Amino acid sequence: MRTITVGINETGQRLTRILSKYLRTAPDSFLYRMLRKKNIVLNGHKASGKEILQAGDTILIYMSEDTICKFGGPSLEINTAEDTDLPDAASLDDILIYEDDRLLIVNKPAGMLSQKSKGSDQSLIDLIIAYMRSMGELSDSQMATFRPGLASRLDRNTSGIVIAGKTLASLQELNALTKEHVLSKHYIALIEGEMNESRLLDGYWVKDKQNNKVVITQKPSEGASRVRTAVCPLSCGTDSLSGKTATCVRIELLTGKGHQIRAHLASIGHPLIGDVKYGAGRCAFRKGHMLHAYEITFPDECVSRGMSLAYLSGRTFRAPVPDDFLKAMDAFCIKKEF
Repeated sequence: MRTITVGINETGQRLTRILSKYLRTAPDSFLYRMLRKKNIVLNGHKASGKEILQAGDTILIYMSEDTICKFGGPSLEINTAEDTDLPDAASLDDILIYEDDRLLIVNKPAGMLSQKSKGSDQSLIDLIIAYMRSMGELSDSQMATFRPGLASRLDRNTSGIVIAGKTLASLQELNALTKEHVLSKHYIALIEGEMNESRLLDGYWVKDKQNNKVVITQKPSEGASRVRTAVCPLSCGTDSLSGKTATCVRIELLTGKGHQIRAHLASIGHPLIGDVKYGAGRCAFRKGHMLHAYEITFPDECVSRGMSLAYLSGRTFRAPVPDDFLKAMDAFCIKKEF
C-alpha cells in the first residue's frame, strides 16, 4: 500500500491527474477500474477521479509494491542511482542570492549546465533539488508529481542570475512572466572592439540546428522570429600586451531567444570576448564567452494580476560579477561602471 498526502503543488488538480503522474504508464481505464473497486480511495472513501484535491487530502493506493513500480511509480528505496549522482547540497549556499517558500534566486557559475543534456550530467536544477531535499522541502513522494524548475535557462558558459520555482503555482507564474517578457532582465558583457553609442539592435532570429548556432538577418523569412536587444556601452579599454580593445556593455533583453545576445552582437561586428562559436578569439580568463546575467526586476503588474508573487513587485535582484570577469576587465584596463 502507498499513501500520498496532497501538498500545495497538487492543490486544485483532479485526482486522476495526480494518479497519472504517480503511476505514469498506467492507462486511464486501469485507474478508473481501481477507483471503482476501491483499490484507490480518497480520504478513506470511494472516489470517482473527478475530485479537486486540497492540501492535506490523503490518497491510499492498495496495490503491491511490484504493481506500483510496474506502472512507473517511485520506489520506496531512497538511495537510487539518480540520488547518488546529486551534487553536494551545501554548495548552493555559495551561490544563493534570495530564497523564500516559493522560489530561489541563484548566481549560476560559468561552466555549469542549467539542466541536464544527458543522464550523466550534473546541473543547477540537480543542485536545487538536492538542497530542497536536504532542507526537508521535497520528498520522494512529492517528486513523483512535481519537481522544481527554472523559469529561464542560461547557456553553460553564461554566468549569473537564475530563478527557480519551488512550487507549482510559483513556477507557473514565473513561466508566464518570462513568456510575456515582462521580467526586466539586464546583462553585463565584454565585447570585442570599441562601442561608443547605445544601440537598439533589431533583427530576425533564425536557428541553424545543424551547427547549433543562430543567425541574425535583417529580413523576415519562414521560421524566423523578430528579436530586439538594447546595448549601452559603459566603458572601453585596451589590453597593453595584445593592443586589442574591448568594451564593457550593459544589455537589456527585450525578447528572449536562445543565443540572442551572442548572435546579435556578433552580427554587428562586436562578438562577446571568448565566444569562439560566433567569431571571437579565445579568452584567457574563462572557457567560453564573457556574458553575465546581472539583474532582474519583477514588474508592478504582479499586484494587479493578483499573483502569489505580488510581494516581489518592483523588487530588483542582482548577481555579483564573478572574479574571472573582473580579471578580464582589469586586463583591458576597463573601469567598473555598474
